[in-house]
Amino acid sequence: MNFDDTSHDRHQRNMSARTNMAHTMIRRPTIILYPIWIVIGICLFHTAQIIACLVALVFQRYDPICDSPLHVYLVFIIIIRMFGSIPLVIFGKRIVPAALLATQDTEIDASNHALNLIETRERWIQYKIYADQAEKLLTFGSAILLFAGNAWLMSTQVCSLCIFYTALVMISIQWIMFMFPVLLCVAIICCLPCVLAVLRHIEVHDNERGADQKHIDNLPKCKFKQGQLPEGCEIKEEDNLCSICLVNYEIGEDIRFLPCKHHFHIKCVDTWLKMNKTCPLCVQPIDNSAT
Repeated sequence: MNFDDTSHDRHQRNMSARTNMAHTMIRRPTIILYPIWIVIGICLFHTAQIIACLVALVFQRYDPICDSPLHVYLVFIIIIRMFGSIPLVIFGKRIVPAALLATQDTEIDASNHALNLIETRERWIQYKIYADQAEKLLTFGSAILLFAGNAWLMSTQVCSLCIFYTALVMISIQWIMFMFPVLLCVAIICCLPCVLAVLRHIEVHDNERGADQKHIDNLPKCKFKQGQLPEGCEIKEEDNLCSICLVNYEIGEDIRFLPCKHHFHIKCVDTWLKMNKTCPLCVQPIDNSAT
């Protein structure tokens, strides 16, 4: 009886250890699964480049004169796109991430199935590492080809128009692909103020939150002056301050009074009310007639 209990306890400890090992061993790398339409679009884009280069090389037979090896550049573009870019997009951006996601959220238990799952996942993680390394090598090779093609293009004096302009287009595409992250950052920095201005304009004219101009104009106003103010425009001496801009009122300035008896510079509070039809201090709606 004691032997059976000991065996059972040992088995439980082994299962627990395997479970802990499973949870410890399983890795969760960053997974970005490209949508299928993006993968298809990228593959079609690379295929179009391959076809363009092939057409240019075929037409070169009728005008073979060229004093620079631009045809070599086009051949390498075909090889890189056909055997590098397209397979890596399909395998590294779609197949591997999909396989990793399929095993990522699977429940791990103390069984041989759990260990098999870990082995499968580790194998796919290794494939992802290989794909990432291949992508880096492809980028490095493409950069070398870009600089070589750029040098050949600049030194060309006599060449087939078909080869020359095809190489020019391919080099331009490569430059755009390499500079895209920088161009994107510059575009965000330059366009952000415009986007914020548009959003502010939308916010200002949002009728659900802000008050319309007619309603704002109907609110009482008066000019600030020393001494007795008109009825409804009384301001205590200690309240001689706009709570929005925190600047004291000066003689002759226009002051707007809200139904809650709070007062502000007209320019300050009108801008606020166009965005939000409540008092900036007490948050009472201006269309509430209660005082």
